[in-house]
Amino acid sequence: MRRIVASIGLGLLVSACSGNHGTLNISCPKFDKFTHDVPFSSLEREIHGLPPRGGPQLEGAPRDTDMLTRIDRATRPAEGLTSRPGGPAQQVPAVLMLSGGGQWGAFGAGFLDQMRLNGALPDATFISGVSTGALQSLFVSIGTPQAYAELLQAYAPAKESDIVDRGGFLRVILKGSMAGLAPLQGRIEMALCPDAVVDDPTRPCAIDALKAMLGPDGQQRKFVLIGFVEAASGTFKYVDVVELAQLPRREARTCITGAALASAAMPVNFQPVQINGVTYFDGGTRASVFEANVAASVQAVSERDAAAPLAPGQPARRREPLFPIYVIRNGPTTAEPDPDINDKHGAVDAALRAESILVNQLEVNSIAVIRIEHPRGPLRMVSADGYKAVPCLKPGGGVMFAPEFMKCLTAFGRTKANAPQPWIELSELSVSPRR
Repeated sequence: MRRIVASIGLGLLVSACSGNHGTLNISCPKFDKFTHDVPFSSLEREIHGLPPRGGPQLEGAPRDTDMLTRIDRATRPAEGLTSRPGGPAQQVPAVLMLSGGGQWGAFGAGFLDQMRLNGALPDATFISGVSTGALQSLFVSIGTPQAYAELLQAYAPAKESDIVDRGGFLRVILKGSMAGLAPLQGRIEMALCPDAVVDDPTRPCAIDALKAMLGPDGQQRKFVLIGFVEAASGTFKYVDVVELAQLPRREARTCITGAALASAAMPVNFQPVQINGVTYFDGGTRASVFEANVAASVQAVSERDAAAPLAPGQPARRREPLFPIYVIRNGPTTAEPDPDINDKHGAVDAALRAESILVNQLEVNSIAVIRIEHPRGPLRMVSADGYKAVPCLKPGGGVMFAPEFMKCLTAFGRTKANAPQPWIELSELSVSPRR
């Protein structure tokens, strides 16, 4: 997200010249069918002056309310979930939220893989991803050793051009963005289903594993949501990758890749992404770790289950929310200091510094709002804070994907996973938001 503020003015000046030849156009005819609005939480509805959910529906207000249903299905413990006396405790379903962060996703990749190897990875039946987190979600949801090998490979480029076609400010002038996404598009497609396999149903690929998350009985085993912003309305939207995977293989590959690219299309930094002529922006322009409604829905399901009457002979329920939420912040949570800013007087320097502070605050707020909407119960997070002490040295010069830096971040993620307490346990709030 760096250099956006400084670049946007230049982008506006040259937009008449650049036209739309810099746009990555993807055709997925059924995409609208699978796209959902993320509805406002109750608190957000109050802030926007909307009536409580269940009241009159205002013109233009989000009508999609299936997030609650998805959370309800995803967070139900497996049939007969109990812990035998003296036996190991069985995991309860968990929500895993993966943030944006570009090359910082290498940290999350290392952390997740090491947690898997340690046998300490949460049993995530609901996974949401934004930007680089959207890419991670495709591999993490499958969860096999091969899928994790693909995850690590995705964050181990030999050179930056393996992921993006970077051209800096000259490219902004010519095409309206600093980097093209064609290399990343190819990498995602090959990871989902290679060209040599995609049209041969007898040869398995990753899309089959995603498709199988919807069982033959029609019950969905996992929910894998990718978030992005519709540019025209500014609305945060999502698709469930498992639903897209039910399409014919080649079509599913195109549509899932399109959703992942839409979620990563940060304005000016990366070329615009259109699906069926509709422009989408990086989900991080609204929320670094998805929208608050996910946490609000977890809280609502938990409260409903806790308040439901018990059947005769049924053991007493826990009175606190059962479902843990895990957040991986693919990057640091602290803004890097710039002691030289006092000696810089140019508009570009000021814009870049302001942008870095704004981005950092958005990232922190996105995590804080999860606790506000889910005030009680387990909320655990990890971030790349401390990377400088390793040290992982972030290169300058506008490099977006630096192989050595990403390699260091992956190793740092493993180090954090091996710590006695890998997660930060966020404190509960004493007052629940009014619903």
